[in-house]
Amino acid sequence: MIFDTYSFPFQDGRPAVSSGYGLRRHPMQKTKKFHEGLDYPKPWGTPVFPSRSGKVVEADWTEGYGMLLVIRHSDGATTRYGHLSRIFVRVGQMVQRGRTLIGRVGSTGLSTGPHLHFEVRDKNGKAHNPRTKIGRR
Repeated sequence: MIFDTYSFPFQDGRPAVSSGYGLRRHPMQKTKKFHEGLDYPKPWGTPVFPSRSGKVVEADWTEGYGMLLVIRHSDGATTRYGHLSRIFVRVGQMVQRGRTLIGRVGSTGLSTGPHLHFEVRDKNGKAHNPRTKIGRR
């Protein structure tokens, strides 16, 4: 079902990636850590949209991620949107892929500049490379 596939969390097509999924040297902590998502550099305030439709299950400040939004999807998977400057939705709200404005890019938490940290996790909480999910269920 095409409406339940993952899409990029922006309306302007394929974004650049400043930090990929996998083992890396953390830019602030200067230690090797596994990066469980992708970092999309965007100007401060760029609109962010859901990668898939679902229900907001978390919308709050968290350690490291700063302003974090988590959406649970029909199959139990979640997408996570970190370092936001603003969040426009609340826990329990249903959101539509590519249509509901959920937040704006920021640099909150452990961040070196404005970008969106984007993660895809399965129903068991295991992180998956978002690049392998875009356009798929």
